[in-house]
Amino acid sequence: MVVLEPIVILGGTFDPIHNGHISLAKEALRHFKVSKVLFLLTKNPKGKSPTEANDRLNMLKLALKDYPEFEISTIELESNKEFTYTLDTLIELKKIYSNREIIFLIGADCVNDFEKWHEPYKVSQLAHLVCFKRPGYKINKEIYQKYGIELVESNEVDADSTSIRLGKSLETPKEVIDYIVKNNLYFIPKVKEFYKEKRYIHALSVANVAYDIAKANGLDAPKAYLAGLYHDIAKKLSDEECKKWMEGMYDEYLNYPSYTLHQFAGAAIAYKEFNIRDREILDAILYHTTGAPKMGKYDKIIYASDKIEPTRGYDSSEMINMMLDDVDKGFAYVLKENKKFIDAKGHLGEQTKLTDECYNNYILEKENK
Repeated sequence: MVVLEPIVILGGTFDPIHNGHISLAKEALRHFKVSKVLFLLTKNPKGKSPTEANDRLNMLKLALKDYPEFEISTIELESNKEFTYTLDTLIELKKIYSNREIIFLIGADCVNDFEKWHEPYKVSQLAHLVCFKRPGYKINKEIYQKYGIELVESNEVDADSTSIRLGKSLETPKEVIDYIVKNNLYFIPKVKEFYKEKRYIHALSVANVAYDIAKANGLDAPKAYLAGLYHDIAKKLSDEECKKWMEGMYDEYLNYPSYTLHQFAGAAIAYKEFNIRDREILDAILYHTTGAPKMGKYDKIIYASDKIEPTRGYDSSEMINMMLDDVDKGFAYVLKENKKFIDAKGHLGEQTKLTDECYNNYILEKENK
């Protein structure tokens, strides 16, 4: 008699799917030595108001399109019931996969709440329940022993759907990011409130260039994208409005020239309105106009992307390619070219200490070596 391999199921709202989901599915493939994982898109969980099912399904398809070992089940979406319990779904899946063991993956938080599920004992009898443990997360021993839930050590990926919906992180495939932006989902309407239309198009272009540069240089591309998206978020504000945002955070720059204020206010808005706590994102916004004496990788990426993104109206392909090849060398070249442009135009007026120190550190010192 041929023994068929088990069916591994990862269920969720996937609102939206993120890199942690994909990492977990890959771990399940390896651990159980199976050929596929079934992503089960849930319908309407209690206490939640999920994004339209069609959008969640589209994002799921985009995220998994390059993974033939991952399949999507819409069995819950096709149900006529207003609310579908996990037990109902497992009963239907048992009909489809009658000769196979069902391995049902659940999160650590779900284990601790498992006794609140509808008919938890019956659920545990219909499927082999498995929890991939998150480091540092305490799981109720009494519950997982009572219901025979298997615990598996896991490599944690720092990603969660809530942070993506709020615009705090974008740890999801690029195709999903593009879908979120194109379809005006989650935090995007709030971002657009801060921008004039033309400036928003520029910010998106900066974000896309920054993503490509970061990815090509082995850096965190979603982080670079987010910094690019937020970098000009204070651009339409008046000087006085900018200073109000800056107060208490960037008081030392309150007397800086008008053309620089939006970078400081932008970092404050990212922190206060979008809960950005990643110092590399905040600094990239903070210095994208003036530069700074010490620039990190993401600072350099956003500074350069702001100057060379394609909608600027000139052929910047050479500088983009330089940044793709090497962030540090590309940045130094862009900085030098930008200084030539500013000196020739003379339209910015007063230079700043930040800019002078940036030029001195990345142009003059290197030329004098």
